Amino acid sequence: MAKILNRIHSYESKNLQIVSIDTLINGRPLLITWKTDSWGTAYRLVKSNGFSVHSAGRDRKFGTSDDLFSK
Repeated sequence: MAKILNRIHSYESKNLQIVSIDTLINGRPLLITWKTDSWGTAYRLVKSNGFSVHSAGRDRKFGTSDDLFSK
């Protein structure tokens, strides 16, 4: 998640626009794993005082105690 977040910040500062994970991947096969977390759930990008990347965690439900995020 930290790598995704770093790439988001880099893209945003160079292009002066918000980016999606699909834009970051942009056909690069090695980055396709950035679409989903270890449990197969799509990451969520949240913009609030900057960006954070969220994983639903093991139970695959957002908003529960096992959620993970990177700011």
